[in-house]
Amino acid sequence: MKKTYIWRGLCTLLVLVLSLTIFGRSLAFTREGDVNLFLGTLPPAVQVTDDTNYYASDYASMDEMRTALEDHIIQTQVEGSVLLRNENDALPLAPNASVTLFGFAAATPVYHGGSGGPPNDGINLYDAMKEAGFQVNETVYNAIVAANGSRTKTGLIGEIPASAYAGTESSYATSYNDAAIYVMSRFGGEEGDLNHGLQGDWQEGPAGVPELSLHQEEIDTLNLIKNSGKFSKIIVVVNSGYAMDLGWLADYGVDACLWIGYPGNYGMTGVAQILGGQADPSGRNAITYAADSLSSAAMQNAGDFTFDNLTGLYKNKYLVYAEGIYVGYKYYETRYQDQVLGINNANGPKGVYASKNGAWNYADEMVYTFGAGKSYADFTQELLSVNWDKSTHTVTAQVKVTNNGAANYAGTSKDVVQLYVQLPYEAGQAEKSAIQLVDFAKTSALAAGESETVTLEFSDYIFAAYDSAAVNGADTSKTGCYVFDPGEYYFAIGNDAHDALNNVLAAKGVTGMFDAEGNPVEGDAAKAHKDELASLDNTTYAVSPYTGAVVSNHFEDRDINYFIPDAVTYLTRSDWNTFPDTVASLTATPEIQNLMENFQYEKPADAPDISTYKYKQDNGIAFIEMKDVAFDDPKWDSFIDQLTPSELAQIVGDKMGLDAIESIGFPAYAGGDGPDGHQSGVLFNAEMVATSTFNKDLLEQRGEFMAEESYWIGFRQIYSPGGNIHRTPYSGRNFEYYSEDANLSYLCGEIQTKAMADRGCVGTFKHFCGNDQETNRHGVATFMTEQTYREGPLRGFEGGLQAGHSMGTMTAYNRIGCIPTASDYETMTTVLRGEWGFTGINMTDSSKDSASYMGTADAIRAGTCQFNNDPGRVPEASNLLVKEKDGFIWGKLREVAKYYLYTMSRSNLVNGLSETETVQNYTPWWKPAFTGLNVVIGVLTVGAAAMYVLSEIKSRKGDK
Repeated sequence: MKKTYIWRGLCTLLVLVLSLTIFGRSLAFTREGDVNLFLGTLPPAVQVTDDTNYYASDYASMDEMRTALEDHIIQTQVEGSVLLRNENDALPLAPNASVTLFGFAAATPVYHGGSGGPPNDGINLYDAMKEAGFQVNETVYNAIVAANGSRTKTGLIGEIPASAYAGTESSYATSYNDAAIYVMSRFGGEEGDLNHGLQGDWQEGPAGVPELSLHQEEIDTLNLIKNSGKFSKIIVVVNSGYAMDLGWLADYGVDACLWIGYPGNYGMTGVAQILGGQADPSGRNAITYAADSLSSAAMQNAGDFTFDNLTGLYKNKYLVYAEGIYVGYKYYETRYQDQVLGINNANGPKGVYASKNGAWNYADEMVYTFGAGKSYADFTQELLSVNWDKSTHTVTAQVKVTNNGAANYAGTSKDVVQLYVQLPYEAGQAEKSAIQLVDFAKTSALAAGESETVTLEFSDYIFAAYDSAAVNGADTSKTGCYVFDPGEYYFAIGNDAHDALNNVLAAKGVTGMFDAEGNPVEGDAAKAHKDELASLDNTTYAVSPYTGAVVSNHFEDRDINYFIPDAVTYLTRSDWNTFPDTVASLTATPEIQNLMENFQYEKPADAPDISTYKYKQDNGIAFIEMKDVAFDDPKWDSFIDQLTPSELAQIVGDKMGLDAIESIGFPAYAGGDGPDGHQSGVLFNAEMVATSTFNKDLLEQRGEFMAEESYWIGFRQIYSPGGNIHRTPYSGRNFEYYSEDANLSYLCGEIQTKAMADRGCVGTFKHFCGNDQETNRHGVATFMTEQTYREGPLRGFEGGLQAGHSMGTMTAYNRIGCIPTASDYETMTTVLRGEWGFTGINMTDSSKDSASYMGTADAIRAGTCQFNNDPGRVPEASNLLVKEKDGFIWGKLREVAKYYLYTMSRSNLVNGLSETETVQNYTPWWKPAFTGLNVVIGVLTVGAAAMYVLSEIKSRKGDK
């Protein structure tokens, strides 16, 4: 009887273990890409010879490349850090200054936000400053380490209480008091916006305190530093990927404030160089710092919104971009101009947050505007010329920059040239910002007294306004196109967007301007240039500048007013009383409900018969032969004719790479995340820091190093860069996107993606598009006007996804209107392929999480190529071909195969291949090991069950 109990217990245990291992095997096989990345398992590399090294590295070894990459990260940090405040030249400090560090982030900074990429670690400020020769207070530093702060991506700022410094006062009473350096941080990431409390439940953190505002722990620490009276200078270092509320700096006696963003593995070395005067910071804001981070027009509709009659997971959330085009500085600066002019209710009560007496006032609402940033040196800029050639549609500007020297810095310095434009505007026209960035450049390193003339040259397409009401000049049967309205155009340089606008106003003879602090200024008319357009141009950009395709309205049904007339009043500069109200309650119409809850694909009645297509043909064309074959060459059809239906279906099921397709000599490969570095590589500075350099050369180098890392790690694809807009300061992934300004994102993406593609790296520019908040990113219906969509979310990606640039894009989880982005034909095909000429791979984000609303057939019909990390889509695609005999999907999968194989033939995947080279499939070691483990446990389970049965029989016989 006793043995029976033992065998029964063992059998039960083994059944449980077997069930768990079977489930684990199934889960691991469906998440094969994740497992391979975790284990570092890569397909075996094809041996590369001198004559098959088609995409070669510039370096002899990975170590040599990474030494250069470290230098790049440090330089990016120097040029991307933004000196926001520097009263009485408090910075730089003496290189050997004796200082005390405060703040949890001084010991444990945020190196990277919470999303895909390398581990979140690197050199901290303490080590960097010691290395730079500073004398650092060990007593206070040890107290910080001992306090062991913590942070999450959903609320806790991770600061230690001021009480943690108790008993350390004597350590800085007579020494280590040249400066107190307080490092403040904010952390956010994937699936986690920062807390703002406007809509939706508060998560962790103190109730009632928006996460970007000053928290009590910080207030107490600032008071401790200030009230001690021991420090000659107080320096704040902002380690945040988000625009914090910084209007309090003067209240706590802060002499200097340096924004550093997220510095990656080595960026803190650059921060120490800045603080010690070995380098001059030359970053400029890619974002706006308002006095109250809740005050922007977009913030009024950020957060969690639910249709009151829908309940399905990922099928009941919405978001309305009621701010229209007025995101970030485009809101604040446009309203400022109207305040100065005394028009359009600009000083009315709507939108008042920091202003006094209930009347909106720019100086009260603003702290640091877009484009702002100081240098140790004093620069002057002279606008030499601006020429808008309306026949070639190019603008050329020349600016002379002079370094006039610095008070306490002897090194060289760089300055940023920012060129803006003001477009003519009248009520009833397409909305236009009072000022918008059109191009930028950075000088070389200039010594005191040196000058340099910078030339900017760019297409006027960058400032054409999309008018959804315009007659399309290329096809008058259609409505909507990009236009140049008649009137006066003012180009202006400035130290930031506000300065440029004041220069425009000065050129127009306006008076009464003031700076961001409310001080009267006159502006400089010499830094502005007026041009005129006599009549409407609705022809030039009624067609795409990349492909010549007609550009007209395609997104009327992405506006909530299309379904529910007058549901939303969009912000217009014609009346600032239209400052957005929160759209807190919507009832889905039957049409909305159908789109939100159901897949939409139906096999077309005129779908071709599958016999139309050739497959499994013996045409003898190897993958490597297609390396230089043009996209429109008919040889691609013959090449794809060789694929079987199962091979066509295989392509859609990405698993962080793909298995080999032996029949055509296509090798297995691997890829991975993310925008700020490969998962198994070096952590770059956050993309936002790279943007803030305003240095096109460094952005190009970033793309080159992303490709170099891919080459040496053995990745053929990386999910990078990121192009969504910083619609609000609270969006969790702002750090890995370029800017609040879509034009700046356009220009940065254009540079970085081309550098990656030219070196054979398949970057998937993500998350295309409209993924401008993390809350409800799965399935949220994102409503906006067509102008907003084209000049905002689409524009942010357009530069990088135009023909000849990025070789890939990763689509977003959200919907555009009610249609999942990956299933949106107008976005994925009409615009991306037709207007922009994109010939790369468009894959979904990890699509297992979105299968309930992102249908396989819907997405393939729209033009999606692959389902990221989701090989489970392969049998679905195969069924559409073989079981359903869907000739329409068959044709679409042939298109998928062409885009996919064309792209990979232009990647470093071809390295080592030749026409005589054969490829073999590859099975990672852990798959047979897992299967073997299942078999062993299964055998043991059967054996234990048999022994239990035998013992039970024996026991019963004994009883008898």
